[in-house]
Amino acid sequence: MVSIVTICWNMSRELWLTAQSVLAQKDIEIEYIIVDKESSDGTARTILDIQCACESRNIPLRWSSEADKGIYDAMNKGVRRASGEWIVFMNAGDRFAHEEALSQLVNPETARQADLLYGSTILERDFGTVLVRPRPLSYLQRKIAFCHQAMAVRTALLREHPFDLRFPVCADFEFVHWCYTSGKRLREMDTTVAIFDGTKGNSRQHRLKLDRECALITGRYATLEWKLKHALKVVEVAFNTLVRSVMPRRLTNAMRRRIYRNKTKS
Repeated sequence: MVSIVTICWNMSRELWLTAQSVLAQKDIEIEYIIVDKESSDGTARTILDIQCACESRNIPLRWSSEADKGIYDAMNKGVRRASGEWIVFMNAGDRFAHEEALSQLVNPETARQADLLYGSTILERDFGTVLVRPRPLSYLQRKIAFCHQAMAVRTALLREHPFDLRFPVCADFEFVHWCYTSGKRLREMDTTVAIFDGTKGNSRQHRLKLDRECALITGRYATLEWKLKHALKVVEVAFNTLVRSVMPRRLTNAMRRRIYRNKTKS
């Protein structure tokens, strides 16, 4: 069984779209876990509709609505409630790329020989969509090499090493980095797993903080090389913000699309 965990907060419409993609998955046994942060926008009613849909498909659903200490605290709660051998996080607003995405990711023959499985992601940005293929695993020495929405992890691993709340922006990277450096078996699957909303994501809103947290995780924070690169990134972020404020949106979107596709090539 695969436990699919969705965390949400005041995203009722997005939660419904995510749940539809979860319930559409074929040829695999799943359970669904929703962890809501005391939403006030009608999310509770949406969850009741999802519950009815799950019952009609004989899919177990567990849900809660309570305070938490941030997205990774909520994800840890989902881990504690999971009963599947594998866990996939598909947070509100994100969705599976197609109906066989999960069965292709967690293929029984391949899964026996892996601790973490991952695939490609379709990234939705305000300038369009980009197919993001995983980077080489050596990239984990700097930053995460694939989206966490596109990975399946053995539940036992996440219980052994929960998301570290000291890293509010990139605790997912800290976990994957730990898997990589401790010799866990990471395996790439040739499938597009998820559609990820990159316009509102946690790391999207905190680029400089993400850069600092990644440096702390990888041990580069104290190096002169990282400090110089980070200073340049501060200037880059300020410059990009200025450019976007004065240039026509169509032109900046075209430039960002071209730059981003070059950056995300394997």
